[in-house]
Amino acid sequence: RGGGIGAQAVPFSEALKVPGVKSYACSYAFLKLVEYTLFFWIPLYLHDSLCMSCSKSGYLSTSHDFGLILGGLLGGYVSDMIGSRRALVMSGMMFGGSINLLGFAFLHKGLSSSIVALLLFSCGICLGGPVVMASSVIAADLARTWREEMGGSERQQILGTLNGIICGAGNFGSASGQLILPIVLTYRGWGWVFVFLSGSLILAIALLFRPVLKDLTDMGVIVSFSPVMCSVERGTRSMSTNKKTLLVDNNDVDIEENESFHQNEPLLHSDSRYKNNNRPIDHADHNPNKPSSSSSLPSSSLSLQSSETVLSESIGQELRRAEQDDENTETARITKI
Repeated sequence: RGGGIGAQAVPFSEALKVPGVKSYACSYAFLKLVEYTLFFWIPLYLHDSLCMSCSKSGYLSTSHDFGLILGGLLGGYVSDMIGSRRALVMSGMMFGGSINLLGFAFLHKGLSSSIVALLLFSCGICLGGPVVMASSVIAADLARTWREEMGGSERQQILGTLNGIICGAGNFGSASGQLILPIVLTYRGWGWVFVFLSGSLILAIALLFRPVLKDLTDMGVIVSFSPVMCSVERGTRSMSTNKKTLLVDNNDVDIEENESFHQNEPLLHSDSRYKNNNRPIDHADHNPNKPSSSSSLPSSSLSLQSSETVLSESIGQELRRAEQDDENTETARITKI
């Protein structure tokens, strides 16, 4: 999309400004640390700690790989089913993997082959979905966010750069884990190795706090409040609290005011522009210290019609300005999240 000879690559400095890319990159570093540690070290653990033969430990470790296959399919399907909330699905699956690894930490001695195979398979399921999503589809989601919310140009290409940042951080994490793990194993043993891996997954979940919060807010599970706006419920439009609202019930008028409201701001409601006689509501009509607007109007019907037209245009402009302010405030809140 938008490719071709004239396409331009987005600089790394610009790609790092995309909301969420740093969170996903750092989280994937810890996730890939855990995945590569299990991939390379599980056969050694089965051979040394459980006294299995080399061939048996090799065969048994493949249960983790089969779990990765099922986990990738399950994670992708669930994330699509709930509306592409990748961070929420990744966090939930990684939490399950963390609990699974704690089982190895406390029960790593004296486990039967069937229990080990079951734990490895379930751990593969929990890690398969996050690994697949973080290494591929997350970059596509971030690229779409960059185009839709940050005004990215169609002639600029950012997908490959975002994928490189996330996968590069993951490779750094996996390499760092291979350096740290022998030290933990030498001085603390296999039990602390699995505690270290479980803690790494908890850190990966914590780094996805903002994306998860955004997913929960979009689903309507969490209602966000800020000094400027208040989102009441999903599907309703945010209304700025520093606006006056004029509520008209038949001919009775109620005015709800905020202390920060300026005196010269118009009193109106989007659904109540006119009274029953189709005359626009004027602020001066409800001020007892000012003369009635009807007395200041000319007696001729032509002048009266002209005055009503001017007032209608003024009210329309104020309504459009208020709606534009609400849209800008909502866009700023979404970008901040």
